[in-house]
Amino acid sequence: MTKGTLNHFPPILKLLTLIIIVLTGSLILSLISLLIAKPVFGVDINSADDIYNNIQFLQVLQILQSLFVFILPSTLAVHLLYLKNNEVIPGKGKFNLAFFLIAFITILLSQSFISWTAWINQQLQLPEFLSSVTNWISLKEEQAANLTDLMLTTSDWKQTLVTVFLIAVLPAIGEEWLFRGLIQRELMNLFKNAHIAVIITAIIFSAIHIQFLTFLPRFVLGLILGYMMIYSRNIWMPITAHFTNNFMAVIIYQFYQRNEPNFPNNETYYSFDASVIISLVIIIGSILATYQLGKKQVNS
Repeated sequence: MTKGTLNHFPPILKLLTLIIIVLTGSLILSLISLLIAKPVFGVDINSADDIYNNIQFLQVLQILQSLFVFILPSTLAVHLLYLKNNEVIPGKGKFNLAFFLIAFITILLSQSFISWTAWINQQLQLPEFLSSVTNWISLKEEQAANLTDLMLTTSDWKQTLVTVFLIAVLPAIGEEWLFRGLIQRELMNLFKNAHIAVIITAIIFSAIHIQFLTFLPRFVLGLILGYMMIYSRNIWMPITAHFTNNFMAVIIYQFYQRNEPNFPNNETYYSFDASVIISLVIIIGSILATYQLGKKQVNS
């Protein structure tokens, strides 16, 4: 198909087309995983133990997931749905050093508030009659925690670089292209309201990770990334922030594993103190600063 073949589609049809492309990519990912699991890595795809005991297979899966669920579907969608690439990637705004610094500092100094929302999230409990749902959520969280341990545990600096590429670089690019570059853009066109688009995109962004005990902090992160995209009008700002968030997670995780392996834990208490309030003020201030810089950029 030629460039912008489906550009005439209304927002709802563009969103449906995007969903179809992503689902197709997910199906291809599943097929490739089945084809390479046993012959290449000697892994029984139906055995969780087999999968978790083969870090090379997990790393390849992480790369394939980023490619076939996020990066390639986003690239194809941009080709089909838009006449010009810069409508989405990188966007209509110019990325400058100020946006980079704001993205970096915001994520760095937002951790107190985000950690507090994570603690709040963990206190929420479903009613007794939904115990089966609670058990399913707990199982998913345990699986996610085990996978995180395997992916983030490294023995040397070379492995750390590989981990940073898998956990920080690829997800930052792929997920931001899909969520902030495409989904949020078309939701804004659909609802004619940037705030609704940012909120819905943040909900989808958090829910798709299927980690409901960390839904709230990931939702807050999604809001931050969404407003960065809206006001900077350039995808590289939320990509920078997303990379910074994941990179910090890698570094902090490895620090604690090597120095204090029993901390942090789920029993850690986060009170709503001055650090949380200051962190929230910084988040709001950075979004307003991005708004002002983006406004100047448009008027210049």
